[in-house]
Amino acid sequence: MVSLTASVNLARDDFQLAVDQTVSLDGTLGILGPSGAGKTTLLRLLAGLDRPDDGRITIGTTVWFDGEQGFHCPPYQRGIGHVFQDARLFPHLSVAGNLKFAAKRGRGRKPLDLDIPDMLKLSPLMHRMPHTLSGGERQRVALGRALLNAPNLLLLDEPFSAIDGDQRAALLPLLREVTMAAGLPTIIVSHNLSELSYLSEKLWVMRLGKVVAQGPVAEVMNRLDLQEVSTPAEAGSVLEATVANHDSDYLLTRLTCAGETLTVAGFVASPGAAVRVRVYARDVALALAKPVGSSIRNALPAEVKTMVCLPDTPYVDVLVGVGNAELRSRVTRASADDLGLEAGKSVYALLKAVSVETT
Repeated sequence: MVSLTASVNLARDDFQLAVDQTVSLDGTLGILGPSGAGKTTLLRLLAGLDRPDDGRITIGTTVWFDGEQGFHCPPYQRGIGHVFQDARLFPHLSVAGNLKFAAKRGRGRKPLDLDIPDMLKLSPLMHRMPHTLSGGERQRVALGRALLNAPNLLLLDEPFSAIDGDQRAALLPLLREVTMAAGLPTIIVSHNLSELSYLSEKLWVMRLGKVVAQGPVAEVMNRLDLQEVSTPAEAGSVLEATVANHDSDYLLTRLTCAGETLTVAGFVASPGAAVRVRVYARDVALALAKPVGSSIRNALPAEVKTMVCLPDTPYVDVLVGVGNAELRSRVTRASADDLGLEAGKSVYALLKAVSVETT
């Protein structure tokens, strides 16, 4: 398995980037952080668009940058597909022309064994010029162009920030499908945790030019001490599950998750399929006993692992163990006191079927 090592330093005016990380390039790596954290700067260093002050960048046994040796591999020799937040299509070329240009530049590298235009639904757009496309259409073309370049690594820089919610919702599953089908190592930077939890297997969190947390997505998202994954809108957990069966009478799906049965609304994948479950902390209630006569479909036996009070708020984040997994719940401090919550206490984690998202 090929690994990427980025051990680089860069100082620009009042900003300093200092990263020293190695990551295996299997699946997708998400890089999370607020504006100014250094996400895009790091991506540009990996792409070769900017040069570090010192350090070393390698992919496998190939050196892309070595400060001591004064070596800098130019971008066109790195075999990288790069998608920017503003698409950057060639304005004088049609969609077909943009794609043909990329395919020509990728000659000499092994092309992806996929029908990229078909998967990204680009065929109806081939005759169009970039200025006639919507934001979502432009990003689909930009992704197609990057993939047809036969890259060894795909870099995505805030690819959804310039498009609206409906187009983003349509593009996310397309991107996930294509990258998974291609088996293409991918790095995506975003300030949106929901996007990264949907697309990524591993996560780096950047703050002030440094990587302050890294690991599997589920592990990093359950870090109660990490402000970047604890915002009111985004705090939550990711669980791995398997589709057990469908209830055709009530249009529900039952999942096997962390050794428990989890019911979700709608039909999700086929029985036996592996899915990812996204649960927001605000949607997880806690109880000392399994409720009776309740509309809540899921009551999972759990144990309190740790708790953190959120400063200047009425809330407490509680991490509970469910089987071999962990789940994050956000409750009021008053509720935590009423329940006597503390590490080691047995509780039930309550989730409404309609509040559980699957991918």
